[in-house]
Amino acid sequence: MERILLINPGQTYFGRTFRQSARGSIGLPLGLLYVAAAFEKKDCEVRVIDSLVSPATEMTKRNGRVHYGIPPAKLAPMIQEFRPDIVGVSSPFTAQEEDALGTAQLVKSLDPAILVIVGGANASCRAHELLNGGHVDIAVKPEGERIVGEILEHVRGGKDLAQVRGIAFRRNGGIRDTEEYRPAKNLDDIPWPAYHLVDMERYLTLYRQGIATRDRDVVRNVSMITSRGCPYGCIFCSIALSMGKAWRAHPTEDVIRHIRMLAETYRVKHIHFEDDNLLFDPQRFLPVLDVLAQNAITWDTPNGIRVDLSLDETILKNMARSGCKSLTIGVESGDERVLQQIIRKRISLADVEEFARRCRKVRLPLRAFFILGFPGETGQTMRRTMDFALRLLKDYNVEIVNFIATPLFGTDLFRLCSQKHYFAEEVTPRRLSESTVSDGRCLIRTESFSSRDVERMSRAFTAKVYRRLFLKGLSHPLKSLKRIGNPYILLRTLKRIWPGIPVMSRTRPRV
Repeated sequence: MERILLINPGQTYFGRTFRQSARGSIGLPLGLLYVAAAFEKKDCEVRVIDSLVSPATEMTKRNGRVHYGIPPAKLAPMIQEFRPDIVGVSSPFTAQEEDALGTAQLVKSLDPAILVIVGGANASCRAHELLNGGHVDIAVKPEGERIVGEILEHVRGGKDLAQVRGIAFRRNGGIRDTEEYRPAKNLDDIPWPAYHLVDMERYLTLYRQGIATRDRDVVRNVSMITSRGCPYGCIFCSIALSMGKAWRAHPTEDVIRHIRMLAETYRVKHIHFEDDNLLFDPQRFLPVLDVLAQNAITWDTPNGIRVDLSLDETILKNMARSGCKSLTIGVESGDERVLQQIIRKRISLADVEEFARRCRKVRLPLRAFFILGFPGETGQTMRRTMDFALRLLKDYNVEIVNFIATPLFGTDLFRLCSQKHYFAEEVTPRRLSESTVSDGRCLIRTESFSSRDVERMSRAFTAKVYRRLFLKGLSHPLKSLKRIGNPYILLRTLKRIWPGIPVMSRTRPRV
């Protein structure tokens, strides 16, 4: 019986990217738990170490960096004690790539014979970079829970790695890519995440320590994925590399059983549906609403859904009654040309406004993502985006979240910036970390704008949004104070409105 150790590495932050707030960014390592369940089906002994949620988790500060996780001196004996044959390391974000590689290096320093596998969304577009250092043996690109079974066949002596689709691996001093993986047409055979391998109670009570997975968490909450794949082609998105372009869903009956199990076994009170296209087939999701309501489970869609006018007022009203705390939509731009020709969003601003109207009518909270600074934009198009977003806030009470266009590896945006020499500076994991936060660092400059232009506009945009929210909150002071949660977040809010206000430092509590 093979011994499999799966590790969620620590994370490194730079300056303001360390989000020192009660809102946090910690959640269940779903990807690892899916892979753990797949290994268990193959009769392996599996253990999971989450460096972000452990009694050994620490925060260290050095040279402008903040590292949050289990330090190597404590992680090493945990690895040695288990004596794994295979170690899987999660690498979901390029911004945290160095931590995944550092974990792989630690494993190899303890025992070079251990097979080290790295998976996650970052591995889908950075497989060679992960393998180059010599500490990673295999990079798994899409759907790791399906592919690890074939890797296990290799370990057991029955399959050449070159025959395993969807991976890259080191051999004879070089790196080889295998044939492209073809995602299965359905998700029927994928087991639920192996929740029993982690301390669920620790995750479900993080909010008591001021740590939460998403914006509005105050109760026992988990993330859940009920479908995969995105057939759309937005210029900035890389999700199709890891989840595929074809939309596929877990059967509705399976989703319902899963929710009931979470409610009965773990007393879950809130679910974040992390699907990229949760409502691609709205009729599929309607029976789920009844189960959520019956179990008094609230829910939201933090990754966003597409504006879908097939969601009529009756369906939206059922969503509100079922306990939906917030729907998030990706709008991205308030300029029709940018939306259609540059981003390739395949929605219209009229559709967005109509959807916002419907949500307001049924009192369903709505949040919208916007992005400034795409190649092909001008100051005028970005001002149109700001104006449209502020109108949604004023007329329909839509919560606005704005970002700066970031050329993530593997995206069409990255390829365009490379071809046109639009990079303001080299794209590195650290700079991506500083760019992928709201009001972050701009890595793009074009003939029409500089990176500093976009950063200034983004800060001005955020200030206008927060001023309107602040003034609106004055009419409901008790509700606003409850939403803010603590004095630290109040100061951060005021700093967004008036950047000159100093913000006190705060250490994230240990978990």
